Amino acid sequence: TSLIASMATLALNSALNVLLDLFMVQKIKISEIFCPVLLDHHISTSITGDSGEGFLNNVLNRTQRGYITEILNDQRKILNEVVDVRREFSTELRKLLNGQQCDKSKLLALGHRYGELDGELSWNYAIAFAKVNKSLTAGQKKALMKLRNLDGFKSAPYYIYSSPVTKQAVIENVELFFEAPK
Repeated sequence: TSLIASMATLALNSALNVLLDLFMVQKIKISEIFCPVLLDHHISTSITGDSGEGFLNNVLNRTQRGYITEILNDQRKILNEVVDVRREFSTELRKLLNGQQCDKSKLLALGHRYGELDGELSWNYAIAFAKVNKSLTAGQKKALMKLRNLDGFKSAPYYIYSSPVTKQAVIENVELFFEAPK
C-alpha cells in the first residue's frame, strides 16, 4: 500500500510541477487554485531523513544496505532524463502561453517517455525493497516496527488531500460506470 501511495504522490507531484511551471509564467498565485493540496501537508524531512538513516545504518546489514544504495546509480541517470523530458514538455506547453501552437504528438511522446521513466524508478525501488524484505530477520523486522514509531496510531478510513475523513462517503449514481457500452 505504501508503494502505491508513493507512486501516486510522485505522479501528483509531477503533474503539479508541470502546472507550477505554467502558472509561474502567468504569475498566478498557485495557492489560490490548489489551496487544499499545498496547505501544510508534509512530513518533516528531519523525520524522514533520520528514519532513513536509521533504517540503512542501524537495521540493515551490509548486503541489504547495498540493495538500497545501488538504486542511486540507476536513479541518477533516470532522474537526469526525467528533468530533460519535463523541461522539454514545459517548453512545448509554454508555446500556448505565447499564442503559438504546440505539437500534440510531441507532448504525447514526451508524456509516454515520462511514464516509462517513472515506471522504471518505481520498478527499481520495488525490486530493491523486495530483496531487503525477503532477507529480513525477525529481529530486523522488530527494529523496523520500532523505527516506524506508529504505536497507538489509528488511520482514518480514507484521506482527502492528506486530511483524515472519518465519515463514510455516500457515492450515488455510479451505475453508468459499470454498464457495458452499447
